[in-house]
Amino acid sequence: MFKTIAVAAMALGLASGAFAQSDSNSAGTGAGGKGDSPMQMWKGPIGNTFFSDTTTGKLRPQADVHKRWAKLTKAQKNKVHDDCKNVDAQNPTGAMAEACKMVKSM
Repeated sequence: MFKTIAVAAMALGLASGAFAQSDSNSAGTGAGGKGDSPMQMWKGPIGNTFFSDTTTGKLRPQADVHKRWAKLTKAQKNKVHDDCKNVDAQNPTGAMAEACKMVKSM
């Protein structure tokens, strides 16, 4: 009985290390370069407004983003503005920086 519990506890400890490793590696490697990627921050309608492929962070053309932006609710737009303020403080690069530049022009 003791061996079974010890083996189960060891397996759980090893598994939690694997989860922690995958989580820490993904944070900061997204399209923004630092912090959460836009795909993690902006899911659903918000993500679809900016990204044609939310898996890779491929941005839509600016004209398409502007058209989709008009369909977001005020609360969704406020979330994007707030997120971009936080992201700007991190000096992002890549798709996240480009998406936030588009937001500033809207």
